[in-house]
Amino acid sequence: MCNLWHWIVGNGNKLVFDLILTGLLAYPLFHYMILGWKRRVEELEDSLSLQAKRTYLKLFRHLPADSWTDKRVEDEFYQLYRWAYGRKWFIAPIAFAVVIALITNFVVAEDLIRLAKATDLKTGLLTAPAAMAGAYTFVTYDFFARVQRRCLLAADILRGGLRLAIAIPMGFAFAALFKDEVGPFIAFAVGVFPLGDLLAMLRQIANEKLNLKIGQARTGSRVVQLLGVDPNTADRIEDADISTIPQLSTCDPVDLAMRACLQFRFVANMCSQALAWIYLGAKPDEDSSAGAKADDDRISKLNELRPLGLAGALEIKDLMRDLASPDPATGAKAKAVLDAAAAAVKLPVDGLRHTFEEIDSAPHAKFLYDALFGPQTVAGSSGSSTAPSAPGGASPPGSPGGPTSTGSPGGPIGDGSHGGPTAP
Repeated sequence: MCNLWHWIVGNGNKLVFDLILTGLLAYPLFHYMILGWKRRVEELEDSLSLQAKRTYLKLFRHLPADSWTDKRVEDEFYQLYRWAYGRKWFIAPIAFAVVIALITNFVVAEDLIRLAKATDLKTGLLTAPAAMAGAYTFVTYDFFARVQRRCLLAADILRGGLRLAIAIPMGFAFAALFKDEVGPFIAFAVGVFPLGDLLAMLRQIANEKLNLKIGQARTGSRVVQLLGVDPNTADRIEDADISTIPQLSTCDPVDLAMRACLQFRFVANMCSQALAWIYLGAKPDEDSSAGAKADDDRISKLNELRPLGLAGALEIKDLMRDLASPDPATGAKAKAVLDAAAAAVKLPVDGLRHTFEEIDSAPHAKFLYDALFGPQTVAGSSGSSTAPSAPGGASPPGSPGGPTSTGSPGGPIGDGSHGGPTAP
């Protein structure tokens, strides 16, 4: 105990520096645990109506939610979220990241103090501390950026800890390719690269040095064909093990929203497009693993339907409601839209109507419609009641007196505008 105390006193400056650096890294993690996580829960809760939660529990969890009270539906949905994505899953990753940061930051602090005491102006960082400093810079910046976007998962924290842990061997591996004088700079520069990029660089260097032809070039996710999905968003979806549009059309939207850290309404819009794409998208031979490089206008009839307000399954479901409306004016307008759609995609009217009926009857389409346009829960002192989600007590889209399918309720499909901005 006496020796430990003497060591602490002798390394007081280093420990203070170490704690400051580690505290800066850990602050966004605890901030997210306290505030960010709660806001994510509220965002999901506010995005789903009571009827949508009931449908979700039946469709994706196979629970007899029809016979449950409103309160039990709300409680069961919230408990499912807490079980799968609760704060408890962040405790171990944060502990690992903080312990690794304490160790690596102590080495960095030791070398920085050595530099501060050096009289030779040419004295520089050593390779190992430089690699740790670079990795610390990247990981801390990444944590701050993710917390700002409310896009932090337990796996992201574990990846940050791994990035810190392998900083030294990774720095030395790249520094060995250059002269000794630039070794510390290379080690630091490599440290600020994402781990995925470093692994790709290492594979490329190994293939060149060993004259190997290992690995095939990535073809990219097919999900980028959907409106509003850029490569970064597609990568986040692929991290959730979804890389094709058919997978997206049948996935659990709530689970995907949490695993990919995307707004639920944006995910619902993507799933709506994907469900329509199954029937109206690319031909099977054009959707090969190699990927077709043809323009989207050629391979998807959705592009012809979009100017008519039919951008996905939600709008198509809206149109089918209008066609069945007892209001003659609403039905006539919907029939005109259907005729125009058939002409645009060069299909018989009856054939296109059958396709739309299939999309309309899909269970996933019902859930998405209930989620975005179903009656919202209104909290009360003695339970809950429902009210239309349309502003001002208007009828739901597609019903008599409500908006017709020629315009997407709340905004264009795929842009995340149903009540909120797009995903970060």
